[in-house]
Amino acid sequence: MASRGAGPNGKGGGRVAKLSAARWLAILALIVIGFASLYFAYVASYIGPLNQIGIGILSLIAVGVMITKVGALNGSYGLYMIGGKRGIGIIQKLSRHGTGFWNAMAMWGIVLGFGLVSYPLLRGRIDKRLYAFGVVSIVLLIVFALPFMSYALQFITLPQLQSLIGPTQGLVSPLELLSGIIPNLSSSPLAMALDAFSAVFGFSGFIMLLLYLNAAKIIGGLVVYAQSVLAGAPQLGAVTAQVPGVAPIIPGIDLPLVAGVLSLAIILIVHEFSHGVLSRIFKVRIRTVGLLMLGVIPVGAFVDPDERQVKKLDRIKQSKIFGAGVSANFVTSVLFFFLMLAVVVYAIPGTYMTQVRVTATNAGFPAYGVVPVGSTITMWNGVPINNYTTLTTVAGNDTPGKHVTIVAQGHTYSFTAKGANTTCQIGIIGVDVSYNNATDTLSVVKTIPGFPAYGVIPNGTIIRSWNGVRVRNLAQLANASFNDTPGSSVSVGTPNNTYTFTAKAASPDCRGYIGVDVYPYEVPRPPLYDQAVYFIFTLLALLFMLSFFIAIANFLPVPGFDGWHMYRTNIKSKKVMRALSILVVVALLLNVIPLFAYYLL
Repeated sequence: MASRGAGPNGKGGGRVAKLSAARWLAILALIVIGFASLYFAYVASYIGPLNQIGIGILSLIAVGVMITKVGALNGSYGLYMIGGKRGIGIIQKLSRHGTGFWNAMAMWGIVLGFGLVSYPLLRGRIDKRLYAFGVVSIVLLIVFALPFMSYALQFITLPQLQSLIGPTQGLVSPLELLSGIIPNLSSSPLAMALDAFSAVFGFSGFIMLLLYLNAAKIIGGLVVYAQSVLAGAPQLGAVTAQVPGVAPIIPGIDLPLVAGVLSLAIILIVHEFSHGVLSRIFKVRIRTVGLLMLGVIPVGAFVDPDERQVKKLDRIKQSKIFGAGVSANFVTSVLFFFLMLAVVVYAIPGTYMTQVRVTATNAGFPAYGVVPVGSTITMWNGVPINNYTTLTTVAGNDTPGKHVTIVAQGHTYSFTAKGANTTCQIGIIGVDVSYNNATDTLSVVKTIPGFPAYGVIPNGTIIRSWNGVRVRNLAQLANASFNDTPGSSVSVGTPNNTYTFTAKAASPDCRGYIGVDVYPYEVPRPPLYDQAVYFIFTLLALLFMLSFFIAIANFLPVPGFDGWHMYRTNIKSKKVMRALSILVVVALLLNVIPLFAYYLL
């Protein structure tokens, strides 16, 4: 989490003194050794996860201690600060431009943090349109962005988490993305209740509620485990199978190394610089800026404003300064979310299967002998085909009788899909009929749901003709409807009306086929293209995920977090603040139990 203030040993600063070339080379060597140790810990799965974590953390501490001594930095136990006054000039320039934007962003962040209840806290100091936009933003982020969090969560090496999410395929069209979003608009009652709770209490309430709910599940698992121990048949899985709500995130241990370091550094710098910009807008002096390092990993950033000047500001200005970091993280999270999706949709599909070729056409189906064997399919029903997965997704919507248009080797072909078997090739409109021997007529007994005649032709209606052919009995009806196929037009004549329908396949599970067999063909690409695209995707996914999680975690009313300062600024009762922080700390401790249980027991 972002941190602010003095160094680990109580001293401020952390600027690197002038060093000799030999010392700089020594520091560079230590950085290389640190990254190499983390890389070993990350890939050496054969030594066990606990040993991987242990080696990674010990190497970070050891390298951090040596860098601290060689560089004459303030620090201890592998933690040290690097910083100075160079960043202050950048912050000063930023604060002189776009003052309205920075103020609005900070206000927006406060609304995101506290939802509808932020309005009485701000006491009319916020524009109503900005307030409404903030509340709507909460819902939009939960409904539209969170469903895609699995794209990023796959990079966290946490067994309980990986069991819940599948690997990202990366083969997603804009239409598929939209279809993936829409179901979330009508989610379960529990999810809708969570959305409503979040709109009222903001992401501060959202993160605390999730912690409490997960803690309750973990307590339930502990109770089951205790009962199983008393019964003489311990079921440790009742605890280890729970997903921890809290876990350490360290690049090279449970995150990709290079992308993890870059994403953390970007997020922390954006977070703290935003604090600094708001501080300067309100004329608060900044003493120094920098990064808090553990070995070679940035674990925090700091902007050190004059706290006495901050305390002299009114409550709203203080809240803006404390909320600026999380506001900036939300902005970057949204930005990187859209960039990540752009890579998923437009770049990743081109990194592996980029062509689908026809290997054969099947007798009895419309494409037989028409589409040349060996031709490349580039379009199916208007959707570009770049890989086999996209083709199967698009063609999966074809039904018997549906009009299918494909582009193969630059030529356009149009077919009417057929069913794979006899049942699928029968087209019906969904009427049950009976024969009246006394009057020598056919009449409708009922219509079948899911078919075009359902609810259109009234029960008891006499059928005079079928497809223009006079019918008086079941045999004549069978002959008249013999050629009905899925997609064909069927007309039914009655004494008072003539109805026209499009027949559907007799079985709702029938798929429509045009009769082409295909296989994916790997197209040569420029060297390292795949690795470059995947690295960019990894970086953007981590920036999206970590920006969001760091933002909402910073709303927690726990000392050292921005939420603590924001709550304390608006809640004067020390007892209330103490109770809030104790509840959250207990929930955090409970949420970490499954992680330790998995690795230690």
